[in-house]
Amino acid sequence: MKITYEFDTDSENFDLMKLRTFQQSEEIAYALSEVIKQARKWDKSDPRTEIPAGEVYDTITDIVARYVDMEKIGY
Repeated sequence: MKITYEFDTDSENFDLMKLRTFQQSEEIAYALSEVIKQARKWDKSDPRTEIPAGEVYDTITDIVARYVDMEKIGY
């Protein structure tokens, strides 16, 4: 089986951000798996009963930034 994705860059409806997001889809999926791993780590092995929201935000954004160029996809 062969699957082909096509982006018509000459079309007036062409969305560069969709193309760039598609091009980074593997990195996005990997970043998501790393976020899930971190959440599991907090849940299973962090002795604290509460984790500061700032720490959660910083950790997740650091993980995503490690793998995904958010600016390139419009965020």
